[in-house]
Amino acid sequence: MAYNNFVREWSKSVLRAMGLGKALSAARCLLNSAVASKWSPRGPYVQGVTPTSAVIAWMSGETGAGVVKYGKTPELGREEVDLGIGRRHAVVITTLDPGSTYHYRVDSAGALSAPGTFRTAPAGEDSRFSFAVVGDSGNGGKGQMALADLLERLEPDFILHTGDVVYPNGEQGHYNRRFFSPYGDLIREIPVFPVLGNHDVREGNGAAFLENFHPSLGSTKRYYSFDWSDAHFVALDSELYYGGEDGSAERQKTFLERDLTATVKRLKIRGVTYVVSGGGGRRLYPAGKGLLTACSRSVHHAVVVCVDGGRLSLEAVEPDGTVLDRVDSLVSEG
Repeated sequence: MAYNNFVREWSKSVLRAMGLGKALSAARCLLNSAVASKWSPRGPYVQGVTPTSAVIAWMSGETGAGVVKYGKTPELGREEVDLGIGRRHAVVITTLDPGSTYHYRVDSAGALSAPGTFRTAPAGEDSRFSFAVVGDSGNGGKGQMALADLLERLEPDFILHTGDVVYPNGEQGHYNRRFFSPYGDLIREIPVFPVLGNHDVREGNGAAFLENFHPSLGSTKRYYSFDWSDAHFVALDSELYYGGEDGSAERQKTFLERDLTATVKRLKIRGVTYVVSGGGGRRLYPAGKGLLTACSRSVHHAVVVCVDGGRLSLEAVEPDGTVLDRVDSLVSEG
């Protein structure tokens, strides 16, 4: 609505200065520019990595078919074709080997992307891995860029995003500058597993989020689970409890109960440790503290978690590498 008001007032001023014909032409150029920005091309990014599969997604410059060429060497040798014709592509590649590095490039209308790599999730027990956690990131500002640089230096196996991916309203037109541009080099090789935040659902009930991310095959995308080594992860949508679709919250509860019952992964943390992280680059708020709070700081940061056998270590790290807090824990099995 704010954009429409801007165009309306801008057109009125130009009408007075230029005359009707020239003003309509100028307004048309402005609208076309906005549409082009909304649907501008995006380089490939990795999603939904499992021990044996991955999703390669991208936005091409022109409508057409898409192909992912991939293999264990830079010579590639294998390919998977997107059966849909359009500009938005998400290609599932399967029959991969666990814990292995794959090289890939995407081909849209004969134009090859820059080469990228990704690593499949390990399938064996006691595999050492690390992941990073960020939240409240998406305004495209200096804080977000500093966190993106930190994440590249940390080189985690994957990233969890706790929501509010794109401010202020999760609009499709903001995704390029406020997500794909800051993280472009990172997500070409490292998968991001995100969840919806309240800002992400303000426009179209999260429609852009659901179009852009493919965190788990066969899931609702609003809530899902995945495995990495001998650990099980569950992502839930807190926004379902604030006026979401009728019955969705109850369906999510049923999903969670069945999912936790079905998993055979052994690693469980003894008790529950809550980590609230919203320092991914957006404007900061004063940090509160309660009787059970061990540490609370209002700073930009990422949380880095390392799992090594039966031990889990967690660090909250500022962009310059300063460690704000650290937790070491033994994890139980069974």
